[in-house]
Amino acid sequence: MESICEKLDETLLDFFDILEQLYQQQACLGDLMKSGFLDLSRSRYNMGTNFVTPAQFNEDEMKALVKLEIQQDNGNTVLRIINQDSDKKKTNEESKLRKRNVVNDDEKGNKLDVETIGLGGIPTDENESASDGKHKKSIVDPINWFGVLVPQNLRRSQSSFKAAIDVSVTIANLKLKLQELKITYRKLLADKEELL
Repeated sequence: MESICEKLDETLLDFFDILEQLYQQQACLGDLMKSGFLDLSRSRYNMGTNFVTPAQFNEDEMKALVKLEIQQDNGNTVLRIINQDSDKKKTNEESKLRKRNVVNDDEKGNKLDVETIGLGGIPTDENESASDGKHKKSIVDPINWFGVLVPQNLRRSQSSFKAAIDVSVTIANLKLKLQELKITYRKLLADKEELL
């Protein structure tokens, strides 16, 4: 009985600790979104309202820079961010550093020069060789859709929204922990009532 009461107390303390973290992260998310939208409106004012609009990019060519992965960690569900851009750059940089001027064969037997492929030079089709130069699939920084020399406000806006993605995933993970703690607390409470 004492052990169940101790576990109930520990679970309740953990719950309030995570709840406090959740409120802090939600306040942080609000600040990031507010600063992101303010910087975005300032850049629209500086560049012109017609310059920073959805008309500046092609939605068909858009590709997600960030994806989420759902993992099970000791029976608990955890969300993890997979950053497409940095992962591809890292693997391409590593292969470029390790294999300079090395010629590899693809599935068709075509010769692929690693130096020519470069960063982000992954073919669009698996059967298409990268040496053709046709339709090379690379991840482009979305800020470049609005020109090369964009205002600093637009860059700050982008970094605020990128940070907001991380905070959103942290909030989702904290909410999942809260749900798990609620379930644990209810089970312990039911066990205590049975013993009484």
